[in-house]
This record gives sequence, structure tokens and C-alpha cells, in this order.
Amino acid sequence: MAVPICREIAGKYGLELVEIPLINRRNFKIAERLGLSKTPSILLDRKIVASGLPDREKLEEAVKKALENV
Repeated sequence: MAVPICREIAGKYGLELVEIPLINRRNFKIAERLGLSKTPSILLDRKIVASGLPDREKLEEAVKKALENV
């Protein structure tokens, strides 16, 4: 459920959803270094702006706030 919501919100703000499959050790290590190995997260300029499974409104609010600060 998180991926369709993230894709919808990303599209609304002209962003692209990129999924990092954690199926191999290299991707897992990269995700772990970024702090992404435990929960779904949204990054902007390699900074986590939202993580976990927030509801649609909280997720969109986090993206808007991050874009205002870019």
C-alpha cells in the first residue's frame, strides 16, 4: 500500500519514485548506510524527509515541507 501512495504523491510534486530492492548485499549495505533498511522512507537530496508508514496526509506534508526548504 505504501508504494502506490508514495508514487501518487511523488507524481503530484513532479518527483520520481525510486525503489531500492534489497535483494542483494550491495543494495542492502547502501540502504543501511542511508538508514533505509528498516522502514519505507522518502529521501530528497539524500536526506530522509519521511520514514515509516505515515498516512497520506502526513506523507504529503513531509514532502511539501522538504521541497520548501530546497
